[in-house]
Amino acid sequence: MGDILDIIREDVVEIITEGGFETDITLTSPSSVVIQTKGLAVRRTDVLEYDDGSKKNSPFSSITIPFSSISTTDTYITLKGWTASFTDSEKTLSYTIDECLPNRTLGIINCTLKDG
Repeated sequence: MGDILDIIREDVVEIITEGGFETDITLTSPSSVVIQTKGLAVRRTDVLEYDDGSKKNSPFSSITIPFSSISTTDTYITLKGWTASFTDSEKTLSYTIDECLPNRTLGIINCTLKDG
């Protein structure tokens, strides 16, 4: 079973970094450490307000990157407070990482982003 999981991990990293939908992403720490990586970047607008269900334009952005792009031996990984920059179909965007959600099973990190 471990062999199948290893293949899936490799496939997931390949899809987000070389699958044709990858984006160049620049991560910058509060202490100015810069990491260049490839990953998936999403910027979309939701049309519902989650608190009361009313219609509202609500932007949502996230990035997904491989663990291997972060050189660390720490068991706890957080990118909260770092800046993530990428270019979409319109312009270059820069966000602050709000949540960092590592998926250790697949070897990827999903980060939700906020303006600022």
